[in-house]
Order: sequence, then structure tokens, then C-alpha cells
Amino acid sequence: MRTLTILLLLSFALPATARLYQWVEPDSDTPQLSGKPPTWYRSREGGPRVIVYDRNKVIDDTSIDVSDADRERLRQEAMMQAERDQAAINEKLLEAKRMQAVLDRNRPPEETPVEDVVVHEPEPAPAEPPPENASPTIEAMRSLVEQWDKFRTDTARDLAHGTDSESPSN
Repeated sequence: MRTLTILLLLSFALPATARLYQWVEPDSDTPQLSGKPPTWYRSREGGPRVIVYDRNKVIDDTSIDVSDADRERLRQEAMMQAERDQAAINEKLLEAKRMQAVLDRNRPPEETPVEDVVVHEPEPAPAEPPPENASPTIEAMRSLVEQWDKFRTDTARDLAHGTDSESPSN
């Protein structure tokens, strides 16, 4: 169920990223990419060069001179497109939340989503000496956890080598 929800969200989000604005930030000389035009895009004040891509095709480059009417038209189109994209994103997020609410409502309370996850256990850290004020119960639990970790590690090692392992000892 959760995977289906994530796939639906991704399918809604992908079409909204068709237009891309690229420029170099003057303060840091780092390239910037955004789905929204920078504030100076096609403004009278100007700014760094902005290249606009739509579906991997260059559709505008501010280094190319255009008439004042075209400049204003391009600026208005970019701002309206950014507003439409944001509205579409908000609408899709709202729809995804509605779908998640329906899924949660239809799921029995005892059912919990289970995903196939491969867990790579880290190498065990060196054992720390127990604190001086540790109670015998804590020490017993710590010992059981260490035995269980050793058993799991041995079992995984045996499975990797094709042999069987015994149950943990107490």
C-alpha cells in the first residue's frame, strides 16, 4: 500500500518539473537550477544570464536581446507558469493526502505496512565496560543482547557459507 502511494505521488510530481531556469550566482560563482525564474529574469534591472529549458530544449536565453514588448511578455509568461506549477503541486499534494486518508481509513488497526528492506548490520562496536551503578537486571539484559547479536552474526555468517547454526545459548 505504501509503495503504491509513493508511486502515485511520484507520477503526479514528475510532469510539474518540465521548465528549468539556469544561472550562475554572482556572489559565489555557483550554478543554480530552479523550477522558478529568478527575480531579475527579463527585468529592466537585469542580472546574471538566465537560460530557460523546457523539456530539455532551450526556449529562452537572456543573453539574446529582445524587444521591450517581448521582454515583458516572456517575464509575465514565466511568472504565470511558476504560479501554475505551484498550484498544480499543491493540488497534487492535497490529492495525495486525501488518498492516504482513505487508505488509512480502510486499513484495519492491527495491520501495519511491511516493506521488503535489506538490512546491513554494522560491525559490532567494542564492548564498553558497564557503568558502576548498573543493576544486575541491566547486566543480565546486556548479556542477553550481546548473545543474541553474536547468534545473529554467526547465523548470517553460516548462511553465507552454506552451513547451519544452533540456537542462542543462555
